[in-house]
Formats: sequence, structure tokens, C-alpha cells
Amino acid sequence: MAFVSRICCTSKGSTIDALGLGRYRVCDKSHSCSFQTGLWAAYEALRELDQGRVH
Repeated sequence: MAFVSRICCTSKGSTIDALGLGRYRVCDKSHSCSFQTGLWAAYEALRELDQGRVH
């Protein structure tokens, strides 16, 4: 099993978890998640979640 590391948790309940090899899981407070490659892409996805924007 891979080690998952929580990178951040916002006040709105969104999270970024590092999965390894440059992959990140970005989840909102209802545990709806997307997977991103690269920390910058994960941060951008998190920022959009917290601002209420959806892809």
C-alpha cells in the first residue's frame, strides 16, 4: 500500500493529498475527488473548488 501524505486542508474542507510520483488527490468537503499531476495543478484545482468554480 502506498503512503499518502496530506499536503493541506482548507477552512472550507478541501484537501490535497500527495500520492507519490508527482500525483495528487484533490477533494472537496463532500469527498468528491479529482487526480492531478503536479503540485501546481493540484493547487489550482483546490483554489477553484474553494472559489466555487467547477471544470
